Amino acid sequence: MPAEALRPMRLGELLDRAFGLYRGHFRLFTGIMVAPALVMAAFGILIQAMQEPTLAAQVSRQPLSPAQILEAMSRIGPVVILVTATYGIFITLAQGATVFAMSQVFFGRPATIGSVYRAARARFWRMAGLYFLVLLRIFLYFVLAGVLVGIFAALLAVVNRIVALLFLWPAIVAMLVLCVFLVIRYCLAMPVLLLEDARITGAIARGVSLLRGHRLRAFLIFLTVTVVAYAGILLFSAPFTMAQFYLIAKGTFPPLWLRATGAVVGGLSQILTLPLGIIAFVVLYIDIRVRKEALDLQLMIGSLGAPAGPPGEEAAAPPIMPPSGAPSPPAPAPGNLGP
Repeated sequence: MPAEALRPMRLGELLDRAFGLYRGHFRLFTGIMVAPALVMAAFGILIQAMQEPTLAAQVSRQPLSPAQILEAMSRIGPVVILVTATYGIFITLAQGATVFAMSQVFFGRPATIGSVYRAARARFWRMAGLYFLVLLRIFLYFVLAGVLVGIFAALLAVVNRIVALLFLWPAIVAMLVLCVFLVIRYCLAMPVLLLEDARITGAIARGVSLLRGHRLRAFLIFLTVTVVAYAGILLFSAPFTMAQFYLIAKGTFPPLWLRATGAVVGGLSQILTLPLGIIAFVVLYIDIRVRKEALDLQLMIGSLGAPAGPPGEEAAAPPIMPPSGAPSPPAPAPGNLGP
C-alpha cells in the first residue's frame, strides 16, 4: 500500500482492512502459525494418552484417591511444563513473524514465511523479555487487587457474611475487567518493539502513550477478535467435546482416536484464529501513528527523498530493515517518544 493511500480509519474501516489483509494473504498468515499449532496438537494427543486412567475412573464413576491424583499430577506435570516452554518459544516467534508480515503486506511489500521468521528470530530475546515483563506487571496488579479484595471481604465478613459474599462476586468480576484493561493497555508494545526496533521498557512506555485516546477502539477490537477466536474454537472442537461427554454420560470409555482428533482439531484451529488479532492491532498501531504523528506524510516525504524536517532539526531515528530489505514505517521523531 503506498504511503499516500494512508488515512485515518474509523473502527469499521479498520476491522474491514484487517479482515481484508487476512483474506488477501491467507496462506502467508496461516503458514506462519503452523509450527505453534502443531506443537499444541502434539501436546493435546500426549495429554489425552496420559490421562486415560483418570478418564477411566470418571467413566466408572469411581472417585480418585489422593494418591491417584498425586500420581497423575506427577506424570502429567513435567510434560505440561516442557510443552508449555516449547510452545512459548514457537508462539513468540510466530507472533513476531506475523507482526513483520503484517507490516510488509500493509505497505505492499513482498513477504515470505521464511523471511519474517528470520527477522523475528533475530529479536527473540527482546520479544521474550517484553512478554515476561508485561505478564509480570499484569500478575502483580492482579495480586495487589486480590489482596485488597480479600482484606475488604474479610472485614465485611466480621460484620455480616452475606454482605461479604455480595461484595465478593462483583469484586471478582472487577478483577477480571482489570486483567482485560491491562492486556489492552500493553497491546501496542509488540508492534513498537519490532517495527521501531525499540528496547523493552521503551516499547512498553511508547505503546501506552500511543494508545491514549484510543483505548475504546482497542477494547472493541479485542472484543471482536476474542469472539471470533472462541467461535472458531467452538466450531472445530465442540463436536468432539460433545461426543466425549455423551459417551462418558452413557458409561462408555471414549476411544483414544476420538479424543486425539479433538485435541488435534482444537490445536490446529489457532492457525485460523490467532493471526487475526495480531493483524488488527498492527493496523490499529499504524492508524494511531497516522493520526498522531502524520505517518502518511513521513512516508510520502521519505519516498520523495526529501529531508524529514527543516535544516538543523534533529533527524528521525533510522527505520529498521525488514526481511525484504525495504524499510519499515519510520521510527518517531525524538519529540514523539512518549514517557
